[in-house]
Amino acid sequence: MVEPFTESDGDTCNAIEDMPADLKDLSFFVSDVVSYIVGFICRKLANSLKCAVCVSAMASNPTFSEIIEQKYRRGLVYSRLEIEKLCKEDDRKLRYFEYQNWLKRKNIIQNLIVHTLTDVESSLFHSLSDHILEQEVLHDHRTLLVKSILHEFFRIRLNHIAE
Repeated sequence: MVEPFTESDGDTCNAIEDMPADLKDLSFFVSDVVSYIVGFICRKLANSLKCAVCVSAMASNPTFSEIIEQKYRRGLVYSRLEIEKLCKEDDRKLRYFEYQNWLKRKNIIQNLIVHTLTDVESSLFHSLSDHILEQEVLHDHRTLLVKSILHEFFRIRLNHIAE
């Protein structure tokens, strides 16, 4: 099991509010970059997933974003706003982990995923509510899809931070 990170005074990583404002608030540019990354992740997962219901649950109608308009080359998949919201919150969480110097610990992606899954709303992928009844409780497609999205997002962001 993945152990939660704790600070020296025993507080867990839920103290994002204590971060400096420039680290916890995403600028418009960073927000657009996260949206672009999420679109890339959705396209990548759409090519590897075998479940058509799950693939259709990730896609959405195009939304306006300056960086996406500049980078668009007819291959981008527009993700649902709830996935973008999830990843933007995860970017804040990743910034907090970086602020606390926790990124050098072992199994950092798994720890980030565990901390995120505790905060994921049950309304995420509401369109899969009937579909998940067909799977096992702990291995339903909704949970696996969220874990896959988070794993790819954290992998991409950690590679960028490491550069």
